[in-house]
Amino acid sequence: MPTYEKVVVGVHDSASGRRTVELAASLSTETAARLVLVAAYGAGERRPHESGSYLEAGPGPAELALKRALEICEAFGVDNAETHAVAGDPVTVLVNAVREHQAPVLMVGSHGLATLSGRLLGSVPGGVVREAECDVFVVQTTSQRWRVRLRRRPSSYRRTVLVGVHDTPRSRAALDRAAKLSVDFDADLILFGAYEELFRPTLENAINALDDESYLVQGSFSIESVLKDAERHARALGARVAERVIVAGDPMKGLLKVADKTGADLIVMGNHQLTGRMSQLIGSISEQVTRRTPTHVLLVH
Repeated sequence: MPTYEKVVVGVHDSASGRRTVELAASLSTETAARLVLVAAYGAGERRPHESGSYLEAGPGPAELALKRALEICEAFGVDNAETHAVAGDPVTVLVNAVREHQAPVLMVGSHGLATLSGRLLGSVPGGVVREAECDVFVVQTTSQRWRVRLRRRPSSYRRTVLVGVHDTPRSRAALDRAAKLSVDFDADLILFGAYEELFRPTLENAINALDDESYLVQGSFSIESVLKDAERHARALGARVAERVIVAGDPMKGLLKVADKTGADLIVMGNHQLTGRMSQLIGSISEQVTRRTPTHVLLVH
């Protein structure tokens, strides 16, 4: 049984939108996942949307986008896709579609996510990452990132899934999903963990207090233990674990460097959200990674 049997895909008629559909169709051919293609349209006058594009009035443009998306799916050999044109705000429409179709994952393009207006006013991918009660697969579709990604990829390669691991329930869910996806797509799995060095006086006090068990608070011991447990779990699910990578310092920067160095095809992370007025501008670590990497990102709910 594939990791995802049903996928809701956000559709709009643009180059980046078509790339999202292409990847969804490609993945569906390998797993037989059912695709639910959804396009939003405005019920009133043509009006600008936060992502910088326009939300067209009436169902015509949305239906045309869905027709073209269906043609892409058929070209990939996908014959089980269904289409829905729905009036309303794109974020609300997509989040509601996930609930209505009981889909475990929502796939959207990254358009608008890394722009200043997207950070200040909101973007469709940023909105669904915050609001969807399911996993969110963000497809990196901006022209520059797409071309860079293709240039870096050799003509023959082994797929790689990179998962960020730490000791929380959502991170464990991300590990589970990453391991199963790596099996679905015959990919190598790389486990990543980061740790912060303790302030020296604090570390010395802890070492003195723990005595023979002082190794528990020194250096990378804690994350090493977590990654070893993660590897055992992943292998039990049939995953091919290529390596464990541990870095000291900022987890976001470390994850981005490892993704770049390994040429990862997919980054998997727990979708840990911040709260408060600054959360939209700054974003959680998962949102920041999604904005800054040319790699596709799966955020696990």
